[in-house]
Amino acid sequence: MADDRIRELIAKGLEAYGRGDSDFARAAWREALTLEPGNTRVQDYLRLFGAPKAAAPTPGYSGHARATNTGWDDGAARMPSELDLAPREGLSPLEDAAPLALASEPVSADSGLAEPVDGEVESWMEGVRDLVSLGDYTGALELCDKVLARVQTHAEAHRVHGECEATLTQMFESTIGPMDGVPSVAIAQDEVIWLNLDHRAGFVLAQIDGRVSYDDLYAICGMARFDTAKILAQLIQEGVIKTA
Repeated sequence: MADDRIRELIAKGLEAYGRGDSDFARAAWREALTLEPGNTRVQDYLRLFGAPKAAAPTPGYSGHARATNTGWDDGAARMPSELDLAPREGLSPLEDAAPLALASEPVSADSGLAEPVDGEVESWMEGVRDLVSLGDYTGALELCDKVLARVQTHAEAHRVHGECEATLTQMFESTIGPMDGVPSVAIAQDEVIWLNLDHRAGFVLAQIDGRVSYDDLYAICGMARFDTAKILAQLIQEGVIKTA
């Protein structure tokens, strides 16, 4: 039981650090250290990530303010965990998603992308591998973003980032349902103004008129499939839109 709790605290700390919440990350790792004072990985995380970090900007929107004041401001909250997303009928989320290999194999010499020699970056990548192994693709994606902000040519981070986006896209689309489905707005027009949508979510919502399909929306919106799927999945989960 203690080992499970330690793994949970490590994962929560990595996920929090990835989105810029260093205080929460340190608190989680310190709690893990009280359970196992000799855990060298936790000690390394506290040593390398001990200083507060500024939150990286997160594209898209997160959360909304129907009956609350939290808003849909960028970075204010996170998308619901991928573990909360409903898979296609008869499949678990991981069965439904494309297989995601752990990011531990070496990069070939002819890949064209140089691997940096950086202790902090490598510790971040260890955290990415931990999160992938735990099925936390959102946390792994956020931590990959931090690596790529530091080292834009990091081959492994690029690869895992793409794999996480592909897996999460399938999970979001399992919530959306058939792509030929036609969504419609499920709330009154005067409620929409209270959602405090960011510009991208607002643009997606504005295209939903009860006639265009989800496939049409992907083409109309012109955003990356991952971003469009993420916005549509949350609009559905929050009851803002429904499929006819």
